Amino acid sequence: MFLVCGTRTTLLRSVGVNVGAHEIPDFHCLALTETDYVEKQSQEVQATPEITSTGTMTEAQSDRYQKLDKKEQLYLRIGETVANMNLKACETTQISGKVKSSGEDLLRNLVKSMEYIQSSLGDDAKFTPFRSVLESSASLSGVHRSTISRQLVKKPETTRRKLLKEMGQKEKNRRLAGRLSVFEKFQITKKLHEMWKNDENVTLDVIHEWAKANIAFKFERTMFYHILQGMGFTHKKRSQNTILVERPDIVKRRIEYLRKKDHMDRGGVYFAAVDESWNHDGMTPDEAWQHSNATMYERSRMVNLDTPMSGPNKGKHRGKRGIVLAMLTEDGVLEGSEKVIISGTKEEDQKLDYHTEMSSDTYEKYIKEMVPLLKAAADLHGRKAAILCDNAAYHSKTLEKPPTGASVKADIVSFLQKHNVPHHISQTKVELVKIMQGYIKACGGRSMFTVYEIDDWASKQDVEILRLPPYHCFWNPIELLWSQLKQHLRSLGKVSDSLEIVRIRTLEFLKNFPPAEARKLMDHTRRDEQNVREMMIERAAEWHDESFKLSYDVDEAGNLVNVEILEDEEYCDDDFSDYEEGGLEMEDYEEVEEGISYQCFKKRLHGVSDQLVENRAPENL
Repeated sequence: MFLVCGTRTTLLRSVGVNVGAHEIPDFHCLALTETDYVEKQSQEVQATPEITSTGTMTEAQSDRYQKLDKKEQLYLRIGETVANMNLKACETTQISGKVKSSGEDLLRNLVKSMEYIQSSLGDDAKFTPFRSVLESSASLSGVHRSTISRQLVKKPETTRRKLLKEMGQKEKNRRLAGRLSVFEKFQITKKLHEMWKNDENVTLDVIHEWAKANIAFKFERTMFYHILQGMGFTHKKRSQNTILVERPDIVKRRIEYLRKKDHMDRGGVYFAAVDESWNHDGMTPDEAWQHSNATMYERSRMVNLDTPMSGPNKGKHRGKRGIVLAMLTEDGVLEGSEKVIISGTKEEDQKLDYHTEMSSDTYEKYIKEMVPLLKAAADLHGRKAAILCDNAAYHSKTLEKPPTGASVKADIVSFLQKHNVPHHISQTKVELVKIMQGYIKACGGRSMFTVYEIDDWASKQDVEILRLPPYHCFWNPIELLWSQLKQHLRSLGKVSDSLEIVRIRTLEFLKNFPPAEARKLMDHTRRDEQNVREMMIERAAEWHDESFKLSYDVDEAGNLVNVEILEDEEYCDDDFSDYEEGGLEMEDYEEVEEGISYQCFKKRLHGVSDQLVENRAPENL
């Protein structure tokens, strides 16, 4: 600072401005302040005016200034800026606690000071060490620039970090899981997935012993239990049938669906989700408030009917049934699509699954009635209409399908010729069947060559029907609507309600379903599809670049997120003995900071989603 001010004084004198050392504000603070002249100097500085700015120079001074070379002009501007700089104007935070425990606040104040100096220098800052706030802050503090960036982004100064004793159990579990590095959590997750794949019985003791032997896990079983929960795992009843969704043909169908759905979403297609559900008379809540021990009331009522009721009447789980049909769009339930068809089957003959009571003719008639209404709604938005449906048997009446091994040779030859599959007419039927089956399997299965009657009819009406992959009904937003509908009916229902009352309530609910809620259901399934699509792209990136290291972690909300392992990542190695022994009075630990690479894939997503094919990475990743 002293050299800069000295250079500035020399330059000002060279352009005709007589400046003494006492004429530069606060110059005495940079000089030899141990002399007896300091107090007198301070009084003189207060009485002297500020030096002439380069922006207010006289004409003669301006001419001399213009004669200076660019380097001297730069020094002149920087010196003037530094001399007039008032560091008290920098909005720093007052440190109220102990200095030794205020590292983050001191670091934040340093960054604010660097920002103030950079803004004061303006365009000239790029010629000084203050051209980068992070670099200058890192150089002066000795803290890595990535650490400064993470601390400032993730640690708002107004938020006080919670102590462990102030957290709920879920938050404690996530905090404890943060003690492990990303790589260690990835290894645990990978091991669990391997055990599931090998159909091994996963127990806490088995996985805990594996962790101690393979990732040097040093804590006891209880701590490992809480860490697993913090990583997003839980011990509950088995409900997954992974064999169905992991079949190769279904995987190919899923990839094709995600690619096509993404293309249609970006094209602004107006979707209508269609499906069927059911209701019945006497729909009531499954649970209700009642006596915890009603035995004495039940026995008393057997003797005297005037005694108090032993509890609420049990609701019906089946009764005279109605089949509900509707189309859900982003504007709510499509007007005119709400229908309740009363089942003609006797109550005692009804099966639990209502699908046996629907027919392809009923579904075809319904779709043909709804397509004009859907097109009219889409035309109001100036968009193309499409129907989203599942693969129920009555949705899938075929117009054309590929031959099988039992088909005659002429049909097999015709199929191969139609799709330009190499073969020879002299080959036997057995050989032609092998060629045909291999071709069908390579293309994604028989469904890729199947033409459905209703799909063919709708395409002629300029409405496309997009079918969900098998066993992926959770991507149909109308399934979420059915859940809300049944909850609504049960909340209002009585055991004595007739099917007509239930039918009226159903139609009222569907007709008055808010458009905002409908858009939430549509967006929910789109987000789920997007998450799967992005993970597939990231998997493709691993195929493309073997040096790309990717794993998954759980965020504060319990959602699966993508994390990148940084080479310079530092992980704390805190002692959890107090928590292990049950003592929760210990102070909070520094939370592990992880580099999130999630956003970088969003920029790549639209450019590569069309290239998702099996065992091939996108070309432009």
